[in-house]
Amino acid sequence: MIDFKLGEFYQNKTSKYLIPILNSFTNTFKLSYKKVRTSLVGVAIGDTSYDYAKGSQFKNCLFMVYDLNGMYNSKDGKYVDAHKSRQNLANYLKYLRSQDYYVDDYVHKIGEYHCVIIRLPNEFESSIDMFLKSQFSQMYNESMIERLMIKTKDEQGKIGHVYGVLTRHPDYRSTFQDALNSYFNTSVVIDDDRELDLPVKLEDEILDYHKKHLL
Repeated sequence: MIDFKLGEFYQNKTSKYLIPILNSFTNTFKLSYKKVRTSLVGVAIGDTSYDYAKGSQFKNCLFMVYDLNGMYNSKDGKYVDAHKSRQNLANYLKYLRSQDYYVDDYVHKIGEYHCVIIRLPNEFESSIDMFLKSQFSQMYNESMIERLMIKTKDEQGKIGHVYGVLTRHPDYRSTFQDALNSYFNTSVVIDDDRELDLPVKLEDEILDYHKKHLL
C-alpha cells in the first residue's frame, strides 16, 4: 500500500519505469515541472477512490502527488521554503490546466498533498500494458530508451538499475540475483531469461488501492 512519509520520496516501479516518459514532453513542460520536482512525494498509475468517485477508470495516466509545502528537511524538522513552493505549484497547475494532456487535479486525502493527473502519449500505451504485465524488458525499444534519457550507467560505472531491467542486460543479472537472494534469504542462480525485477504489485502502484472499488 502506498504510504507517503514526510521528507521522503515514495519509490515504486512507476517512479522507476514510467516517470521517464515525461522526458518525451515539451521543453516548456520540463522547465515547469523542474520547478516543482522537489515537491513531488510519489507517483502512481491510478487512484481507486478517484475512479470510484468518478465512475470511470482512468488509464494510461500518471497520478503525481505533491506536497504543497515543497521539500521537507528532516534534519532541521521544517520545510525549506513553503511559501515559494506553494507559488511554484500554483504556477505549475495554471500551466498544466491549459494543456491537452492535463486530466485533473485534486486534494489527495486530508492534509497538504495535491494530486495531478497527466495523460501519457498514445505511443506509450503498449509500454504501460507491458508494465502492468511485469514484462519490463518489452516496455521500450532502444530508440525510446535513448529519447527518454534513461542512463545506462550508475555513479559507480556499473549498469544502471532502470536500464538493466528495461533492457534485461546480461551484466545486470548478477546484481538482481544478489538482491533477490538477499531479500528472500535464498541461494537462487539465475540462468534463464526471466525479467530482472519482481512483478508489479498493484497496491504499490495505485493510490488508495482497494479491490472492492476497482472498476
